[in-house]
Amino acid sequence: MEAYCITDRIPEIAEIAGEPGYFFPGGSVHLAQLLWVTRGALHCVYNGEDHLLQPGGFLLLPPDHWCMYYAQPEVAPHLHHISFSATLEHFAPIFQENPDIWELLQSISREHKTQDAVSREMSKALLNQLLLTLYRGQHFSPAQPLKGEAAIVTRAQKIIENYARQKLSVPLVAQRAQVSPSYLTALFQKRLNISPGDYIRRVKLQVSKEMIRDGQMNFTEIAAALEYSTVHHFSRQFREKFGITPSEYAKTVRNDQPT
Repeated sequence: MEAYCITDRIPEIAEIAGEPGYFFPGGSVHLAQLLWVTRGALHCVYNGEDHLLQPGGFLLLPPDHWCMYYAQPEVAPHLHHISFSATLEHFAPIFQENPDIWELLQSISREHKTQDAVSREMSKALLNQLLLTLYRGQHFSPAQPLKGEAAIVTRAQKIIENYARQKLSVPLVAQRAQVSPSYLTALFQKRLNISPGDYIRRVKLQVSKEMIRDGQMNFTEIAAALEYSTVHHFSRQFREKFGITPSEYAKTVRNDQPT
């Protein structure tokens, strides 16, 4: 039973007020991940398949499991994220709605906001209770190795993530994923409801937002670093996707920073 409890390490809890079209291009970490939303909806892509996470549901990922998240352009999700140490490597991700788990998630959120002398230990105890509740209900299932279509889509997503700051094209990604461009396009449309070309643009534009927030480069330098043909091409795609220009976005970032 102890194998399914968190360790003595205090979990890392974050509350994120995502902007419209919130996008996390993907990655894996060495800690287990627990994610839920309290407002809006969030698409969670793992194992090459898109799942919609809405209030009342949650996603539990074992350590070292790759996942990406995105919201629709008009949706600004409010989400909570916990990273914690656990021995869940041999179990598949859990994505479901469960009233008992939701009540525990809400309690963890309240403890995170309390921030008193015992709130961190309370959060750890509640998370431990959550994992044991799932284990008692036999919600853990053995993880299966990725294969077939899921493996191809996930491999392509990782390629795009790793090479986002280089010149990318659908044929190049397909070549590295060892499939044809037409087959890769069909798989992305089938499993992610997006073309690989649009996915590449989305990842690059999200990286550009991070670079703008960092404030170390001007727009021409950002466009060049992300292998856009011109700064005008970059600005046009940015506005088409987010509804504002890079300059307008930079102003909102500056206005949001504490003085």
